[in-house]
Amino acid sequence: MSIRVPDGWSLSNINETCEVLDSKRIPLNSQDRSIRQGLYPYYGANGVQGYIDDFIFNGEYVLLAEDGGYFDAWDSRPISYLT
Repeated sequence: MSIRVPDGWSLSNINETCEVLDSKRIPLNSQDRSIRQGLYPYYGANGVQGYIDDFIFNGEYVLLAEDGGYFDAWDSRPISYLT
């Protein structure tokens, strides 16, 4: 596979370009989310999984799917979300 980068751009790993906050995330399974229902969207790899009673991040963020994301269908299903 050839990697072509436009003139003036450079190739880097995502953690060299962005602040990765994944270690601050608190995973909640469906049972946890059902107990904590509320107004705030809870995102999983494939979008909003439910709404919970509190949030830990406030601002605009790009959420990038990890395991479970639809990477093989990137042209028809999102793998990232701007919140």
